[in-house]
Amino acid sequence: MRCLFLFLVLLNFESTYSQDLVLNDYSNHIIISDSTLTGISLSGSKNVKIKIQNSTLTSVYIANSQVEQLEIVNSKINSVSIWDNTFSNPMIISNDSIFESLIINNNTLAQDAKTIKRTHTISGNELFQVEIKQNELGFKIDNNVFRDKKLFDCENSPEFDFETHFSYFPQFKFTSFGTEYELLLRGNKFLNDTLVNSINFCGIYGAFLELEILNNKFDGVLDLYDVEVQKLKVTGNQLNYMSLEDLRFSETLNLIPWDQLDGNRLCLTRFTDDYCNLSDGFEFGGEFVDPTNIDEQAAQRDGYLQLYGCRNVKEASSYYYFELLVSTYQKLYEIYKSRGDLESANGVYVEMKNLQTLRYEALFLNHKSFRNFFRWKLYQLLKVYTQHGTDPALAITITFYVIFGFAFLYLFFPSDWDDGATEVRETKRSQKILAGIHRIINSLALSLNAFVTLGFGKIPTRGLAKYLAILEGFIGWFLLSIFSVALINQVLT
Repeated sequence: MRCLFLFLVLLNFESTYSQDLVLNDYSNHIIISDSTLTGISLSGSKNVKIKIQNSTLTSVYIANSQVEQLEIVNSKINSVSIWDNTFSNPMIISNDSIFESLIINNNTLAQDAKTIKRTHTISGNELFQVEIKQNELGFKIDNNVFRDKKLFDCENSPEFDFETHFSYFPQFKFTSFGTEYELLLRGNKFLNDTLVNSINFCGIYGAFLELEILNNKFDGVLDLYDVEVQKLKVTGNQLNYMSLEDLRFSETLNLIPWDQLDGNRLCLTRFTDDYCNLSDGFEFGGEFVDPTNIDEQAAQRDGYLQLYGCRNVKEASSYYYFELLVSTYQKLYEIYKSRGDLESANGVYVEMKNLQTLRYEALFLNHKSFRNFFRWKLYQLLKVYTQHGTDPALAITITFYVIFGFAFLYLFFPSDWDDGATEVRETKRSQKILAGIHRIINSLALSLNAFVTLGFGKIPTRGLAKYLAILEGFIGWFLLSIFSVALINQVLT
């Protein structure tokens, strides 16, 4: 029977085989082509070359072997597990459909292969659950489609409010072994198209020589919690939510354009181990469990994921998590400033101040006082008038609106400056036209004079208009002060 196995292996499979194919250390050149197998299991082999193409398999298991070559191409497989192997050349997993899981754990590169190209390729596949963990290997993962699937079924699973609660399916999880290896994630789609009460997440953890996340589409969460990387590039992605908490990277060897993060996409991530009991005692927003316990779960990065993004008043009530989230914004802000990227720095700063506005609203609702109310409304005004000091041009635009608005009101009230406006000795129609023009000019002059607080001596109007001029003077003084600070801030920056 063993000889029969070897004969079939060496001459390619071109048939349907109903049992698991078990291969041992005698098998060193395996080609499976245009075949249907229940499963293939390889363990303890040396100098083995494996190529699977255009085949349908229930499972592929490769463990504790010395692998010279591994190619899985154009095949349909339920699950692939690659454990504790030593590779002499990069593996290639391309254009496959892997319906259950792809697990690549604890593999290393052979000593005599340290000088060759170390990047292993996973490309053009349709995948559902991928775990790549603690390998001494670099990976290029490009142009794959990661789809979702239901992993659990609880009778009383909670209905999640997407403003406050999130539960996630681990679609892709990558943990690096050390800073000598790279992960290149390019052109992939992480889709969330069937789950109702759950959102997928892509988790990348550990230390890297290079981490490149380029032109991917993430329907769920991209979690980079506690990652250490020497060279970081995250650009051209469609992001929904992203966690950069405790991310450590070079302030010069990085590229993270703000436009893909704009729109309150930064968040914190935490884990719980029981999906069915998420609503019982584990609430990541408003009323929180002990932060120490949550941090222990966060360090393990295992279980079901929830996120905090300070997206409502309830979440903004937590000082602990609010400060953690703001520190992420602050780090990005300092990096953009140091690189001279003023546009991105302003974008981060505005969003950070928007979170602070929500925080002050939460403080006011929890403890109603004039001080909290004033801070809340002041931040709202600063956003409308100057985008929190980052857009002086917006302040000029609003200033003209205010001046023209008050000028329109002054048209309905007589002014001392209107005297003699009807003394033009022309036809009656000409007198009316010139008087109207004179009246408009006087109203604009009165509004401009009041707004810039040049002073009248005596206010040249009576009745309600007199008090409107005083009000406009106060508004002008206040807004011009803010404009001056915003202008100086941008000049100095």
